[in-house]
Amino acid sequence: MEKGKEQYLIPFMYKSTNKHFNCAFIESFRNKDGYLSGLMNKYILSELLGYDIDKNILRSEREYDRVLTANENILPFSLIE
Repeated sequence: MEKGKEQYLIPFMYKSTNKHFNCAFIESFRNKDGYLSGLMNKYILSELLGYDIDKNILRSEREYDRVLTANENILPFSLIE
């Protein structure tokens, strides 16, 4: 049973003393709707570990934010009410 967007809103805390991985670094992972998707965690961590992520892959993943609902459907986050 779907219970709305609130069930998917999880706080994200990040702190760094490295000027290359500042707030602007994290903000670059937000999608066009202003959300920082949980799907971006693997890309954030990969870049922090020194991996270079193909910007085309990152862009397409960032803008296709999807969730697995309780009904086992995959829906774009923007369609969940």
